[in-house]
Amino acid sequence: MTKKASSILDVTTESEILDENAVSAIETDVAQAGITEDTAADKPMAEVTAPAKKKAATRKKAAASGEAKVKKAPAKRSRNTKNDKAENSPNAPVMKAFWGVFNPMMVQVAQYNYADEAEARKTAEDMTEKKKAPHFVQLIKKVM
Repeated sequence: MTKKASSILDVTTESEILDENAVSAIETDVAQAGITEDTAADKPMAEVTAPAKKKAATRKKAAASGEAKVKKAPAKRSRNTKNDKAENSPNAPVMKAFWGVFNPMMVQVAQYNYADEAEARKTAEDMTEKKKAPHFVQLIKKVM
């Protein structure tokens, strides 16, 4: 036999050993769970598992004796985030809103108070017609 052929046989032998170990592990688990061929064939797997039966029996006993665990409601998380805390602090900067008229190069051409939105839009339309380039209005927030 060549060296290559012997290594193939060794691999096969190792895989057979692994298969035997896996089968014996499964057989051990089945025996511990109390599953026989008769019970496995008659009932679905969910009914056959022993740990599930034990848990259900424990719950029934606890409920019957009045020792049922009382689950607390989860604590409500605060809606305040770091940003909210910074905005609500006494040292938070005061912001004021304006309407800005911008050209296509994103350069601010005019600025209006927040209440004067209609005037800002009219200026943008006039500049669009006059300069032959689309001007637009955008909200600006500045620190005061």
